[in-house]
Amino acid sequence: MEPQHRGQAIHEILEKFLQEFAGDRILGAAREALFASLDRHARQRLNEARPAGIPDLLWEIEQDRLLEMLHNWLDYDLSRLQDGLLPSYFELPFGDFSPKQKSPAYRVETGNLVFDFRGRIDRLDLSRDGTRARVLDYKVGSLPSTMTGKPKTPLMGGEKMQIAVYRGALSALPEFSAVREVRGEYLHLQPKDGATAPCSLDAEVLAEAIDHLPAVLEVIGEGIEGGVFFARTSGSVRPGGHCEFCDYLTICGKDRTQREERKSGDPAVSRFVQMRMVDGLLEEEE
Repeated sequence: MEPQHRGQAIHEILEKFLQEFAGDRILGAAREALFASLDRHARQRLNEARPAGIPDLLWEIEQDRLLEMLHNWLDYDLSRLQDGLLPSYFELPFGDFSPKQKSPAYRVETGNLVFDFRGRIDRLDLSRDGTRARVLDYKVGSLPSTMTGKPKTPLMGGEKMQIAVYRGALSALPEFSAVREVRGEYLHLQPKDGATAPCSLDAEVLAEAIDHLPAVLEVIGEGIEGGVFFARTSGSVRPGGHCEFCDYLTICGKDRTQREERKSGDPAVSRFVQMRMVDGLLEEEE
């Protein structure tokens, strides 16, 4: 399967399965029933997403591989139910999407700029009393080695803002006003080895990310307004380079690394270096 189609299918499988067992229902369900339901949702959605022309045998192998990955995810999720956070909301919207679907946006004001974020939180886990929460973002792919264990910084030099935005969005939604502690997690389901690899952020780290976010957004916003798009061939999440994921590689050319080095001292791009300092990354690297 194409990675985009595979990721979309896995997201939908997880959403439909967890909707069936949201909240206390997952605690009262037998283990066999949970895995049977997951298999049913998975096979139905995967068959809908079957690539055209793929031979039956290869498709069976692909399905078995993805089912094993989903089983490992469910094992992981069941193993931590004792922390008291239960899967409760899925694809939770913030910000307006249509006249029929309105909710507060997450607003960040910094300098002369105002950012209104809208989106959907992949999953929200809540404690029974509604005072503790965990926001999750699913990733279908390998967890970068830079994000294993304790992350270097909350925002990875401005390259990982999604969980921080989710955390901020939760504070903007009035129905969750009782929440006092918010954890975060990038949850990677890895097709290569079938493993579930979390990158977890505790409440203190997320609070730190919220504090740093306005300064990072100010640099990005002023860069956009000024037409400054500084190409970086390497980064905090993938130090080996971002170029393999870029659609505009041919524009940069083969000498992109040398040109990046020459431009790094230009005052016009100095704030991009400052952005990494705001997040504490350069200091830690040094």
